[in-house]
Amino acid sequence: MAVVGMKSLLVLPIVLVLCCLSVTNGHRNGHGVKPITEEYYDRILLYYTNLTVAIDKSPWRLQVFDNHTEAAILSESTDVDKKLGFGLWEGEYLNIYEGYLFRAGDVTRWYHATSLLTYQKPATFVVMTSDTENNATLTVVIDNPRQFQLSVKVNVNHPGKGNRVAMGFNLVNKTEGFYGFGERFNDANQRGHRVGHWLEEGSFGLGNWDKDLRVPKGELCTYAPMPLTISSRGYGLQMDMYHRTVFDSKRWDDVMYIEAEADFFHMTLFAGRTPRDTLQMMTDKNGRSLIPPAWQSVGYFNPMVSLNWNGTYEMAARNDYLLKTRTGEPYNYTYLGYGAVSQLDFTNPAAVTWYQSQLQSAIDMGFRGWMQDYGEYTPPDSVSFDGTDGLEMHNKFVLLYQNTTYDLLTRKYPSSEPDKYAPDFVFYVRSGYTGSQRYTWAHWTGDPTSDWSYSSGLPAQIIASLTAGLSGMPYSGSDIGGFVWYLTPPPSEELWCRWAEVGCFSGTMHEQGSGKGFGEKTHIFDTPEGTRVWRKYAKLRTQLFPYLYNTAHEAYQTGLPVMRHHLLDFPNDTQAIRQNFQYMFGPSFLVAPVIEPGRTDWEVYLPEGETWIDVSSQLKYEEQSGRFMLGFTNYTQGGRVVTVSAPLDVVPMFVRAGTMVPVLDPRVMTLSDATDPKVITMKHLQYLLHLWIWPTEDGFAQLEFHDRSWWSMYHVIYAKHWEIVFNDMNPNRTNILQVSAPWTEKVTNVTTPTGHVYPRAASLDGLLSDGAPEGWIVDRSQHTLWVRAVPPDSSGGIIYIQTSDSTYDTNSN
Repeated sequence: MAVVGMKSLLVLPIVLVLCCLSVTNGHRNGHGVKPITEEYYDRILLYYTNLTVAIDKSPWRLQVFDNHTEAAILSESTDVDKKLGFGLWEGEYLNIYEGYLFRAGDVTRWYHATSLLTYQKPATFVVMTSDTENNATLTVVIDNPRQFQLSVKVNVNHPGKGNRVAMGFNLVNKTEGFYGFGERFNDANQRGHRVGHWLEEGSFGLGNWDKDLRVPKGELCTYAPMPLTISSRGYGLQMDMYHRTVFDSKRWDDVMYIEAEADFFHMTLFAGRTPRDTLQMMTDKNGRSLIPPAWQSVGYFNPMVSLNWNGTYEMAARNDYLLKTRTGEPYNYTYLGYGAVSQLDFTNPAAVTWYQSQLQSAIDMGFRGWMQDYGEYTPPDSVSFDGTDGLEMHNKFVLLYQNTTYDLLTRKYPSSEPDKYAPDFVFYVRSGYTGSQRYTWAHWTGDPTSDWSYSSGLPAQIIASLTAGLSGMPYSGSDIGGFVWYLTPPPSEELWCRWAEVGCFSGTMHEQGSGKGFGEKTHIFDTPEGTRVWRKYAKLRTQLFPYLYNTAHEAYQTGLPVMRHHLLDFPNDTQAIRQNFQYMFGPSFLVAPVIEPGRTDWEVYLPEGETWIDVSSQLKYEEQSGRFMLGFTNYTQGGRVVTVSAPLDVVPMFVRAGTMVPVLDPRVMTLSDATDPKVITMKHLQYLLHLWIWPTEDGFAQLEFHDRSWWSMYHVIYAKHWEIVFNDMNPNRTNILQVSAPWTEKVTNVTTPTGHVYPRAASLDGLLSDGAPEGWIVDRSQHTLWVRAVPPDSSGGIIYIQTSDSTYDTNSN
């Protein structure tokens, strides 16, 4: 009897109570303890705190239900071709180039689950299969390790006769989308694709020849695959194994078919009710990045050892520091960048120690970080020091590689709170696998082509960072300017500028002055306009540091990335989650970069359920001071597409109404320390904090800061004033407010509850000058109120902003 819904399942114990064979009571706290079990002649029910598992005995079927909504989360397919089964792949792996997976072969035998053979409480099932000749069986073990999580482990009880296990789950409708899968370049939603998980070089686009094609391994090739996905319905699935796995919704359009290229299948269900809930659960399990330092200079490392490097290869081979062939020799292969190389084996503790000594040498030379390149080349037929074969080690290697660096830095250079803040170093990686974020705090998307192509140019890098973020890596960015230009000219001034704008609103911002291609690479500093645009967005990025640092603390607490696909904020807005090239930058800003040449305007979809304010069209930048001045036009309700002006130096950007954004003083030149007294550092001006404020139509805005500081703004209609409450935990810090709202021109006074009147400043420069007292001024051209609040008002006070009229026109669209 098939279960078609939770309601019919819940009444089943009553209808069939006389047929019940056994009932075993258990604890229901959802922490890996025994479930309440009920067994009937045709079905077994496992009741956990939040989830119920239904097992049909014959034919075999697994279903999972949400106890709160009574909805089916997962329903195994009943089709014999799509349900739980195992098989044998026969073929050969081809050593063409270790940066990519090449093989020839096919699955020659396949058997499906038929019926339950035995059941052992609390949740172990031995399942018969269609391989009756060998009486082959599968063992299925179900566990509930945490609230809203379910573990499903399948093992083939037929050694040597199976190296593939798969299970298909019915899809509820044709609109269900699947997001994540690590870093992907083709699309955020992989519904309709066959998504494999095997670290590879990222492949390259063909420029103007074909703007969508990636070679040699196609559009789904990636440096950082992660076998996990978040459904648009809210739940998530993850394969907990290092062998290659595949999520396939292409072969059949009504099933998500998950394959494991091994004789076992280990999967976790995250039963989140929203994508944001599921991402938090995933990162609870897989780990989160430590909060990174503000800024560092970097060098370069990778895990390869050249056969010709100063006797190092001979030393490493002699000490078993290198991966081996099956015959026990060092595994050498050809890498295009260096010729013949071998690769370090981080399962050998001595190799780990030696590699860490090389990193230490760089630190002793003054480096505070490095690019940690590669990690995708482990040959499938290699053997590691601990006996692990290459089919398992290939994906696992990158975690060992990254942990080697993480271990050195956190052990020798711990921060004041080592479980929360990263050491004062930055190493950024391009390769990754499930859980990489646990060991890293900076990621870049590999080697993009220096063009506008959707395959591997600028647009593809936005998708890559968004999908990395959906998979748990919060700090992702790309090489500004690209890296490869064989089939296109070197990057133009326009491409450089647009890419710098994307970089400003990414998890990391770094330019790529080198690369490979025909002819010398250009640079953004080659032209006055390029230099101006770079300075503008470098200044903006620097000033936004407090906002970014606040977002980093949120990432540490919740797993939310800096660049947020709309799935995380607007999961019920179908038009919003179809957007691949606009995103939330932290909690407040919606950014929609221009990704096509020759454009001076751009369409932006404003998600429904929010009131939005156009920032970019009104943001005034003063070249000399580096100051950004807010402006206001109107409030725009979400659920619509708007067209905004986007000249070369403007990236379309909106903000949620009700937002306060903390920023640095525009005079700050660097976040790091400096020996030159002329260089103004963040520390020099740490007594100043600017707040950019966009209140809602009814006058509300708020900010909670990571150091427990908070600010709130309210419109008190009966008193005919706006009230701003300060609770800055830094008692010596001056707050400088920019309030962008339609009523600012009507401001007449700024006072405190004690009756103290803030003086009206003669000029904005005077208000912002060092040592200036409290005061205020209205910039009528920008519709912005500036207020300078000094201690003690800024640390625990209240100010009243009075206007000539308590009512105002919001100009809302």
